[in-house]
Amino acid sequence: MKGVIIMKKKGLTVLLVLALMFALIMPVQASVLDGIKDFFNPKNISFPDVKKSNWFYDDVTYLVSKGGINGYPDGTFGPSNKITRAEFVKIAISVANPNKDFGEGEGHWATPYFDEADNQKVVLEGELPDWNEPITRYEMARVMVRVLNNIIGETETATTGASKLIADYNEINSDYKPYVEQAYMKGLITGMDTKGTFAGDRTGTRAEASTMISRMLEPNNRVKVEQPKATRYPVLDQYEETGITKDEQLTPEVLGALIALYEHK
Repeated sequence: MKGVIIMKKKGLTVLLVLALMFALIMPVQASVLDGIKDFFNPKNISFPDVKKSNWFYDDVTYLVSKGGINGYPDGTFGPSNKITRAEFVKIAISVANPNKDFGEGEGHWATPYFDEADNQKVVLEGELPDWNEPITRYEMARVMVRVLNNIIGETETATTGASKLIADYNEINSDYKPYVEQAYMKGLITGMDTKGTFAGDRTGTRAEASTMISRMLEPNNRVKVEQPKATRYPVLDQYEETGITKDEQLTPEVLGALIALYEHK
């Protein structure tokens, strides 16, 4: 009888030891599995050609973390490589619809994204005919502004002063001008130089596109655009009858008063 009791105790001891070992091992196994998942997750990949000192580092890493863009099979990102219309539309549409499964495209891989862009009036028929061609800054501005308007639901920004901030404003194609104004004044796209030259026909790189779409998706990443200061008229104490004060802006009313004054003189 005692032998049976001893055997039962030994059996319980073995079971307790096995249970304890199982409890200790399982978290380690889960941690290892999580590590493996992280290693193969494109959101956690770092790129040898994207360094913290690069101006585009924060925006690229942000967009990668959102699953908007990945690197190449060799592990590089290719920040200076040209970005195509298909790639840009895919990124913009996918990050604006994070819960949508686009599936596999028939024919061209970007077909599901262009179908969605068409459904949401982001890219209209005939606007981007060759998907494999590099996308221009004009086209990027239009896509992003429509995404904000039609998908994200962001209100439009006042564009007063855009003509003074954009150096080549008068050269902007009229079809793109409303989109350029919005993109510039929202802080999605900045000028190519200190003068604020937009250069809409110029194509974009993967780094530039990542930066623009990062700003589109996250307002805190945008460039703060300072409104140009209004022109003010100098003090004309000798012409008090016009009603102009030293802090008066050069408004149509003030101009009218000046014209009337000088015609009278």
